[in-house]
Amino acid sequence: SWVNPPKVAIPGVEHRTFPSSSMKRAVGFNLYLPPGYADSGQRFPVVYYLNGRGNDESSHPQLFSILDQAIRAGELPPTILVYAMCGRTSFYADSPDREVMGETVFTKELIPHVDSTVRTVASRDGRAVMGFSMGGSGAVKFACKYPDLFGSAVSFSGGFYTGETEKA
Repeated sequence: SWVNPPKVAIPGVEHRTFPSSSMKRAVGFNLYLPPGYADSGQRFPVVYYLNGRGNDESSHPQLFSILDQAIRAGELPPTILVYAMCGRTSFYADSPDREVMGETVFTKELIPHVDSTVRTVASRDGRAVMGFSMGGSGAVKFACKYPDLFGSAVSFSGGFYTGETEKA
């Protein structure tokens, strides 16, 4: 499924969807807005988190509380966090048969949707991408392929896939 709300509500987090024209369906994402967002007209930097293989946008709810605690402790500036859903096994690429459009969903649909509906710093200076495993490789891929979109990237245990398979 491309829409996977958290099983248990996460404080300070909204599950949202947007209409994906490339996937011809709604696609979900989780959105954390920092303290002070609702009371100001200010724009905030945004970090996009990419899921690992087999996961979805609600697989690691602890990320939001870690960020919230760091912001409230003054260790990080107020920051928006978007946990993206771009396909459980997409490797953040568009499949040749166009059935799974992981790259298009993220770069051409989700980011513009978030920038138009949330007060982000809508430039590379205010946008970062990070991920774990498959998401870590996606973060590096997007930072290198779209340097105009991201000012920084972090890969945790990036699982890089070349499309090749080992012969036993």
